[in-house]
Amino acid sequence: MTPDAHPTATMTVTKSIPLGPDDLACYACGCAVPPPHGALVDVEGMPEWVVALDDPRPRAGKTTTMTRCARCEQAHERAATLLDEHPRVKAQMGSRSIGLHRVEAALNALDAIGRDTPLHTDASLRLLVEHMTPLGVAVRWASQFTPVWTKEARDDVAASQPWEHVTTWQREDLRKAFAGLLNARVERPLPYGPPTGGGCMLCGVETVSALPSQAAGLWTPATVDPSAIGGRRSPERVAGYLCPTCDRARSEVGSLGPTAMERSVMLHFALRRRSMTPTELVGLRGWLVSGVDEPNERPWEHILNIEDVAEHLRG
Repeated sequence: MTPDAHPTATMTVTKSIPLGPDDLACYACGCAVPPPHGALVDVEGMPEWVVALDDPRPRAGKTTTMTRCARCEQAHERAATLLDEHPRVKAQMGSRSIGLHRVEAALNALDAIGRDTPLHTDASLRLLVEHMTPLGVAVRWASQFTPVWTKEARDDVAASQPWEHVTTWQREDLRKAFAGLLNARVERPLPYGPPTGGGCMLCGVETVSALPSQAAGLWTPATVDPSAIGGRRSPERVAGYLCPTCDRARSEVGSLGPTAMERSVMLHFALRRRSMTPTELVGLRGWLVSGVDEPNERPWEHILNIEDVAEHLRG
């Protein structure tokens, strides 16, 4: 086994107990739940042997009925409450059902390692889902039955204790994810410049503020005919990096040229969408071909009259 490889699930002893005649397993933590049961959860998955067949014909999966224990039912209800308290997050997730699934799974992940965290803001809820949801889905008791029944899956047993089935390496991953969540919550924006130094090839700005966790891919590499951004014609293209705002301008107009530069000015100066005059466009050059060596502290600072142009466009 390589040094960084996870041990297999079978290397961790999983304690289980037989289900009583009327008991159901909790689909999240796996403990046995005696009647009366609350909401039932039907978990469907394909038997492993069916998946292994090279046969396109549809086949019925196996359905296992589970429920939620009182503690996991509280997590389900808390997830619903959090979505109601953060409607913008719910809207970003596309639907209430998707949001409920993601938030509940993240709360399950916290419960599996005995952790909790304040969730008072939209940002804190987004970070919770980003860091904990995938692992929360993976460690549920139901994960061994869907989408495929695993080799060890048995529908006549339950975990002897809540989350007893979670393996050592899964707990390690959960703790690492939780540490990442805590670090993300205390992040502060830092300035980041293009990988090769200098400035944005259009607006010339030297740095862009971003959270460390979002800094990867902040600057977008691009190449262009220098004449397209106000330089002299050349048989060779020039290469550089676009800041996020100039990359957005390029994406909105579909190419890197005069219209993208115009759109960049509009975005950087928060101007209403309005075309610049031919005279104003004549003097607009990308920083990379402007002949200015030092990058800009502020966007488009290498164009001497840019503030006047911006003020004119506001009028």
